[in-house]
Amino acid sequence: MKKIFSLIIFCALCSFLFSAETLTDSSLFGEIQSAYSSGAYPGTVEFSVQMEKNFPLSLLIPRTLLLKGKSFYHLARYSEAAETLEKAGELAGDDSETAAESLYWKGRSEFALADYSKAASSFYEVCFRYSEKNFPNSVRTFYNMSVLYAGKSFYRLNEFAKAVPLFEKVISGGNEYGFSEYGDTCVMLFDCYSKTENYTRAIEVYENFPKTENRSEIESKISLCAGDSYAMLGMYKKAYDCYAAVLLGEDSALAAEALQKAYGIASSHKKEVGRDPGAVLESARDTLFEYDSLLAEFWTRLGTDAFADGDFKKAASYFDNAESDGAAGDVLAVVGLYRSRMKGADKRAVLESYFSKSQIGKESVYYADYETSLAECTAYEKEWTQSLLHAKNALSSMAAPAYKNNLYESASYWFAFSSLMLGDSKGALAALEREESRKSPESVLLYARLLYSAGKKNESLEQFKKLDAMNFLDKDSSADYAKVLFSCGYMKAALRQSLFSNTPDGWYMTALSSFNLADWRTSEKYFSKYIESGAKKNVPYALFYCGYSRYKLGENLSAYKMLSEFTGRYSDHPLAWNANMVAANVAAANSNYDEAARHAENALNLSNSDEEKQNAYVLCASVYSDARRYDDAIRVLSEPAKKNDDFGIRSRYQIAQLYATSGNLSESDALFAKIQNDSSAGNFADEASYRRGELYYSAKEYASAISRFSEYQKKFPRGKFLDAAVYYIADSYAQQGRYEMAELQYRTLISEMPESSFIYSSRKNLMNIYRTTQNYKAALEQSNILLGNFPEESAKDGIYNERKELSLLASGIKEDALRLENEYKSAGGSSTREGRIKGTALAEYLWSQDNKKDDAAVLAEELYSIQSSKKNEASEFEWAAKTGMIVAAHRRSQNDSESAANVYLSVSRYARMSGNDDDAGRALYGAAEAFSAAGKEADASLTAENLLKLYPDGPYAQSVRVFLK
Repeated sequence: MKKIFSLIIFCALCSFLFSAETLTDSSLFGEIQSAYSSGAYPGTVEFSVQMEKNFPLSLLIPRTLLLKGKSFYHLARYSEAAETLEKAGELAGDDSETAAESLYWKGRSEFALADYSKAASSFYEVCFRYSEKNFPNSVRTFYNMSVLYAGKSFYRLNEFAKAVPLFEKVISGGNEYGFSEYGDTCVMLFDCYSKTENYTRAIEVYENFPKTENRSEIESKISLCAGDSYAMLGMYKKAYDCYAAVLLGEDSALAAEALQKAYGIASSHKKEVGRDPGAVLESARDTLFEYDSLLAEFWTRLGTDAFADGDFKKAASYFDNAESDGAAGDVLAVVGLYRSRMKGADKRAVLESYFSKSQIGKESVYYADYETSLAECTAYEKEWTQSLLHAKNALSSMAAPAYKNNLYESASYWFAFSSLMLGDSKGALAALEREESRKSPESVLLYARLLYSAGKKNESLEQFKKLDAMNFLDKDSSADYAKVLFSCGYMKAALRQSLFSNTPDGWYMTALSSFNLADWRTSEKYFSKYIESGAKKNVPYALFYCGYSRYKLGENLSAYKMLSEFTGRYSDHPLAWNANMVAANVAAANSNYDEAARHAENALNLSNSDEEKQNAYVLCASVYSDARRYDDAIRVLSEPAKKNDDFGIRSRYQIAQLYATSGNLSESDALFAKIQNDSSAGNFADEASYRRGELYYSAKEYASAISRFSEYQKKFPRGKFLDAAVYYIADSYAQQGRYEMAELQYRTLISEMPESSFIYSSRKNLMNIYRTTQNYKAALEQSNILLGNFPEESAKDGIYNERKELSLLASGIKEDALRLENEYKSAGGSSTREGRIKGTALAEYLWSQDNKKDDAAVLAEELYSIQSSKKNEASEFEWAAKTGMIVAAHRRSQNDSESAANVYLSVSRYARMSGNDDDAGRALYGAAEAFSAAGKEADASLTAENLLKLYPDGPYAQSVRVFLK
């Protein structure tokens, strides 16, 4: 072809050269047209260049540029073509045909350059210029093609909405286009409907689209698109019909695509479609004879769908069809996997058979499925080695992407489980370390348990938290979670979690958590429940902890019974020592000292460490001491007392205490003295020396106490009990009545040891000493210091009232008066009978004091008015006689004689009622004298006669006669 083009160009050039002198623009254009028509596009370009050079103003230039541009296009020189054609269009002027053709080919050049925006603009310009004009058929062709290519340009730009009206115009004028162009446009139009979701319009166009008996490829493609639109609008039966129509066509490739769509609709919308997906395959068998593998694949899909629906009989039938249609490789492997899961199938046998028949290797996506499923089968049959091997094969076949599915997790689970069963807990844990290997709750649970077994409590706890968040924990795993929480120290959380597990293990964890929270009632309840359940594993621990809980609840009898049972049944148990120690304490609390001593002696024999043995010695000695078997207590401690270690010294110290308790002060003092003088005794020497003084102080042998405490001061001038020694020396002096010495010691402690805890008591005792020695001013000073420096202690000890009394005493009030006044007030004053009795004594005392008679009179008036009332007279006449005597005497002294005389008469009556004849006679005399002073001589005489009549021999009989008339 190139040779022909070259020859044409050569001849044309020769002709041009021989006739150059007679050449015109018309003849040259004729050469251009001839070259273009014969396909000599390079020559066309060359002649066009000559035309532009020699005849630049020729009217034929636009047509020349048009042919030149078209030649560039055919030579695939699209950029030059677009540039040339744009110039041709600009120069075309009113030549509509040249202008339209130039624009069209410019657009085609831009379209070829994939510059679809410019192309669409060029094609649109053609359509816009000529859409409203009557133009010749030559222009109509370019108009129609511009419509088509404008649509294609928008389609390529993904501007599908703009492409739709252009493609619809092409379809409506189908006779204007070639068959291929028309068909492609139809397909693109329906694709645009789909892309713009204009499904209704797509169906409208499809239903008006002409159908033929023998469907063409285009009709099949359009049917596929229409089916998609029906499906999107929920018209599944019509969608299925569209796909089924394609299946009846002759195009196998489209039929294969239609098969997938028809299958999807029929299987997803069985009720609406009303056709069994299997029927789809049956109808397509002839069309798809060359796609037997596709048929086998779809029979398999139908089988898996039927399996999912629970129709295992139909599934088996579909799998049979798949195998009869030549299922092999991965497809046959899928058949095998599903057959193995059918009811009644020998899963392992089916898997092994199809694994062999399918001949799949590690490159197959189903290889890991088979190995994992076989790992599960062999695990259920407890063939742990085989299970581990299959799981290992499965894992080795999976690349990183497989981590995203559950298969990797399942294989990892069986690998870990089998490893655990084979005793390789480390390998089991390693298998689940990768996060992708534990997506299921079951895997997380196994991982959590393995972490706990490996001692990784905190990591285990995090996994259990995940399970809890998933609400996956059952009764058993809730107990495990509680165990992990407990081991991490979260007692309250462990308790809450264990309560969800209504199992023996859960009860045990509830009890154990409650025990550590000191909730003894809950602890006892659930330990008892665990013991009664018949569980075996933790019974010894449950017995001990339950017994201890009862002990803490004060249920000593049942506690001892349970602890005693433990010590009898589990003498070699790690808690045997603890049980005997607690049993000894419980028995001692029950005053069963013989049993307490037995258990304490057992604990002594069971001790495995120095600490346990020392605690047992102390308990045993304590039990004997409580039982007042001091000799036995001393015997027990004599063994460790032989040693010179700390506990030996402590034992000697305890023996000294036992001597003191038993009343053997000399032995106690002697042993304390030895400890005091032992240079290796450390702090015990200090304390022993102090206890010597305390020993005699408690026995009230104050001289010996002072001697021992003084010795302590000399030996331990910086001893930790120095302030106490000074205090008790002071108190010992006070107890001996040696107040000056006591005061000296108290003041020494206060001045030299101001931070001592004995300061308050020292000042309080000083205050009491000063009061006892009637140094009220000094006592008052101490009370003020106490109230200022020790407000809380002073409030409890009544120092405020003490200060009030001291203020009164300092002002001259006698102690007796103060005592009587306090008694009066404490008894309730005049508001109570007891208070009025105390008040009567106070009034009498005050009346006896020359400077307190007015106070006595005021009090007596108050009391007498109450005591002599009709309400109280019958029960208080004895005291009314006494207060009345004071009232009468005071009124007489105030010259209120008549009133005084009447009170005297009442007093005489009360005195006679009391059997006090002396006071009765005295009152009658006072009445006679008061009447006389008031000028009531007759009343005075009558009263005198009455006195003489009642008491003729009384002390006032002679004196009263002066008032007789």
